[in-house]
Amino acid sequence: MYAAAFVRRYDRRTGTLAEFASLKTLPYGDVNFFGASRIQAGRISATGGLMDGDQVPDGAMIATRSLPAQEAMFPLRVWQGTLTDGQDALVINPTVWEQDGNNGLYLQWVQQQQILNLSIFTRASVQEQITQNAFGVLASGASGVNGSSALNAGIRTAADVALLGFGMPLVNLLQVSSDRPIGMVLNASAPDQTMLLNHTIVLTREIIEAALAQPARGMIAAPAGANFAGMATGPASPMASIGMIAPKPGILMVHMQDGPMAGVLTPDRPAIYELFIQVERVP
Repeated sequence: MYAAAFVRRYDRRTGTLAEFASLKTLPYGDVNFFGASRIQAGRISATGGLMDGDQVPDGAMIATRSLPAQEAMFPLRVWQGTLTDGQDALVINPTVWEQDGNNGLYLQWVQQQQILNLSIFTRASVQEQITQNAFGVLASGASGVNGSSALNAGIRTAADVALLGFGMPLVNLLQVSSDRPIGMVLNASAPDQTMLLNHTIVLTREIIEAALAQPARGMIAAPAGANFAGMATGPASPMASIGMIAPKPGILMVHMQDGPMAGVLTPDRPAIYELFIQVERVP
């Protein structure tokens, strides 16, 4: 797996796009047959492989970084710079990907994000986050997926954020060797198309300062109702059944979960990943 993010900075006074970038981590998982192109992670085998409850990078059940932010490894530096009150706004779209071959869908996702450059900042839900100084995650609503579920505390559903389409049935995506994003759902209005929830985080200096002034979030519970039974190689880690601890303020959890896959020819159950994002002041 690897994480990726599309980051934009806007001038709030004019709505002008000041900068944008796409970035991603190196792949993590089983290094067998992959060598140095992948970073070993997970407990399935002696060469790695992610199973229920595994953390990347491995460590205590703490949802804060324990290492300096990195350019292409966890903890990933998504953006660093100066934000000015009343002037700057960041719009960040985080994703988690399963690495399984070519990166065609990833490149398509980047192109779709670039198309959104001129419109996402004007969306009502994005503007509401700014005016309300709201520190949280926006996610577009989709058939069969409730973005305001208890699975993701602090999330707001917003039909105007965007559903990104991949233009092919889910079963086709899972039967080819291609990287694919976690969180895909079937499009109820077009069953021959697969959609992706476009999780969106809006940050301003005012939002960050308000978030850092709050108490620490404390325990972030594991996904409600998830059946983490572990695998033949061993039991799931405590994180899979208990959750993670956020000992500092300024931490968001982005819950990514595949939609129902009834009729899809795959031995795997829908994937669940939780991505933790931390904001902090830099001296």
